[in-house]
Amino acid sequence: MRSVFSLLFCSVLFTCFSQDDSVGVLQKPEPVIGVKIHYGTIYVHTSSVQNVAGARPYGVEVDIATQRKDQATYQLSGAYPRAGISFSYFNYDSRILGHSAAVSYFLEPVYRLSDYWQLQLRGSVGITYLSNPYDPEKSPDNKSYSQYLNPYLQLGIGLGYRINKQFSLALLANFQHVSNGGYTEPNRGVNWVTGSVGIWHNVNTSFLPKYQRVQNKFWEGKPVWVELGLMFVPQQANSSKLNAQRKFMVGALVQVSKQIGATNAITAGTEIYYNKFERSVPDPPNENASPYFAGIHAGHAFLFGKVIFSQQIGWYVFNQTNYFSNYYHRWGLTYQVQKHWLIGANLKAHSDNADFFDMRVLYKF
Repeated sequence: MRSVFSLLFCSVLFTCFSQDDSVGVLQKPEPVIGVKIHYGTIYVHTSSVQNVAGARPYGVEVDIATQRKDQATYQLSGAYPRAGISFSYFNYDSRILGHSAAVSYFLEPVYRLSDYWQLQLRGSVGITYLSNPYDPEKSPDNKSYSQYLNPYLQLGIGLGYRINKQFSLALLANFQHVSNGGYTEPNRGVNWVTGSVGIWHNVNTSFLPKYQRVQNKFWEGKPVWVELGLMFVPQQANSSKLNAQRKFMVGALVQVSKQIGATNAITAGTEIYYNKFERSVPDPPNENASPYFAGIHAGHAFLFGKVIFSQQIGWYVFNQTNYFSNYYHRWGLTYQVQKHWLIGANLKAHSDNADFFDMRVLYKF
């Protein structure tokens, strides 16, 4: 889980790019369509999923997108980003894992290397349908996933080559991940690596213009901002690690942020929450432990207009349980719906063990 969300960190780093009046006016993006064929291998990241070792997943992916080539976007990001909707199908070459169909939103910055060559980085987030979830009778061997619908993540890196006026070739290495963040179990996740070859069709032209980039530090005068928030997790299924069921989690947080770049900010804050578990088997060491937790955290955030992607390292200042270590990490995605209000989701994990996804509402001033 830790490596997967590190990859998510990288994917969003290069995803979309905010707009500031000082960098010029964005022009209308050009429509593009892409098709890719994938072939690869299952990554066995834990002994729990050793029964799918050797599987060779293969699939196809269709992208419907737009690409920006204007100077304003280039001045802010140094790239010519594609963004759109992706439809993919994978056969996992495993009776246990079955097959999947996913729809995701992707962002793919394209960096001009020459008139013909390009560097491409890709990040996708979406939802996937998997055909064979864990069932104690029908599918007892599947320790990778236990729901039909699960979040889906993808990261890719590769090269593009402009074939002619409207077509370009794409060769990428990709990492894909499916997990529900510990909402139901078993949930060891599906991880697979593929190589892909594809072709892009630009309705107008596949040529990328050459611009001279000018640095602009418009963010230096922006003040520190404060966020107050509420977070909530509904009931979750039984956890095999804790031998318990989470009834609910509800909490509050305070965070301060300071922008240090066009798309970067540093953060620090504190949180307190009530996290109630119910056990069918007594757990003497934790029987009288307080259900309240408090922690402090610091980290980084990528600012992409109304979208914020955050990564934080935290430490418990109050934790009477011995379920996990005192250190934890968080990965969050929030959207600014109004000048002062934001909504989002956040994953809390300890090392490679997901704790919970929470939904949150924030007030910013």
